[in-house]
Amino acid sequence: MLSEMRGSRPARIVSIHVKGSPATRPRSTELRLDFMVTIMRAIRRRGWRALDAIVFPAGYLRTADWLAPAPTTLRRAMIDASVGDICVRAVRKLSEGSPGCVIVTGIDTNRFRPWGFRGDQALAAFNQDGCLAVVRKIFPTDGDTNEYGRAPYLLDHEDALTEDRFLPLPNGDIAMLCLCYDSFVFSELALGPTTKLRAMRYKTAVPDGWDDLTPTESWLWLSDLYHRIRTHWPRVLLNPIHGFDAPGREVFWHRHGLACASSFLGGGLAIGAAHYQRTLPTEGFAMLAASRAPPEQVGLANFRTAYTHAPTNSFSVRGSGRRPMNAFIQLHEG
Repeated sequence: MLSEMRGSRPARIVSIHVKGSPATRPRSTELRLDFMVTIMRAIRRRGWRALDAIVFPAGYLRTADWLAPAPTTLRRAMIDASVGDICVRAVRKLSEGSPGCVIVTGIDTNRFRPWGFRGDQALAAFNQDGCLAVVRKIFPTDGDTNEYGRAPYLLDHEDALTEDRFLPLPNGDIAMLCLCYDSFVFSELALGPTTKLRAMRYKTAVPDGWDDLTPTESWLWLSDLYHRIRTHWPRVLLNPIHGFDAPGREVFWHRHGLACASSFLGGGLAIGAAHYQRTLPTEGFAMLAASRAPPEQVGLANFRTAYTHAPTNSFSVRGSGRRPMNAFIQLHEG
């Protein structure tokens, strides 16, 4: 659907799949930041160069920030103040062989109890100068907002409008940043409005801080997002995902999320990174990377296929300590 505009060379994207669950406490972030630096050192020793982006899972880090009602510039400052120092230190490990490379990592935040809403589901992008972008999820699942057993997620119009969602890469491509279920928004943009809009229930608003969000208004928000996509012509999708139980459980997500994103973006490269609760993928794993999906992919419903994009290289990293973290790292060239 979108332009065939390309960068000066194929994008080189690294996805980091992590064993375990998303971070549940801010204090666990210190360990995860240390492991991020360990991974950057391992990539450098591996000799991978001319990298454009490194993608970590959604919820890889956790902070006590409350981002929902804040403007974009304040969001960046808050994330820079909480985790920016180590993220910058990590990306600098690659600066010699991969100038301009960015780290994209998921950041969940604590519940905001005064309003009764759960915390943010966000991502942040860093280069060696600091935080470049902060984006929150704009397209929730029903379970995010239906209040069955947990506080609902609060949406903000800024996340449909923000220029932070579109990130220039060193190779000249524009990458679109999506957080977890956001990758399913492309089929909604192509086929909607559908009943999926009912999951967009609550929004930030004055004077009480929040209000109900109607399906009509939700579609207007997604229309704003569509116009941003048409303006920037992204060719790459970077999609931190919270996680799966084990390899093989991500096939539905891949076909209906990432492959549809590739289709919508004119056959572009769509890369996800996730936590795996029980066991990590191994060499030969081709899920969570899609490319060259044709325009008809979006309209095929249950007959959609994967259009997998095989990695060019991969390896595993094990952290240190009594309970070491583990990661499976893949290099994709699109």
